[in-house]
Parts: sequence; C-alpha cells; structure tokens
Amino acid sequence: MLTPEEKIKLREAAYRISSLENLEAQSWDDAWDGKYPEEPGESQLEEQYRLLEKMALDIKAGGDGYENYDLKEYIRMMWLDDIFIDNA
Repeated sequence: MLTPEEKIKLREAAYRISSLENLEAQSWDDAWDGKYPEEPGESQLEEQYRLLEKMALDIKAGGDGYENYDLKEYIRMMWLDDIFIDNA
C-alpha cells in the first residue's frame, strides 16, 4: 500500500515523465518555431501513474520493479528511486 505522500509524488513523477515524452515527440520544426509541446492529457497521466504505481508496489513487496529493461522503464525507476530511496 502506498502512503498519501507517495501517491502525490507518483502523480508529480507521472506528470514530469509525460511532459518529457511530449517534448520528445515534438517535431524540430515546432521547436524552432517556438511552439511548446502539449500538456499531458488525463489519460496519459493515468497510464503513467498506473505504471509507476505498479512498479512501486512491486519494489515495496521486495521485487526489483522491472518488467522490461528499456529506457522508459529505467527513467521510471530513477523517479521511484528519488521518491522511495532519497527521501527515506
């Protein structure tokens, strides 16, 4: 079970990760034109939160939190490390 504070931090992490994904998906033409990427939508935030929550619960249960060793999983793990390890 996650504490209310951990849930808040997971939501913040979900927002930041989603924002970075939107920035990464933005075209260079839009960037050079000074356009900002779209804000993350609610469904995007919920999906990211769900992934982070699943990993966090797995870690708290004694697992390693990884399903796939790809870059996005690694980024999520870095956020979880910040939430659960650095603030312990």
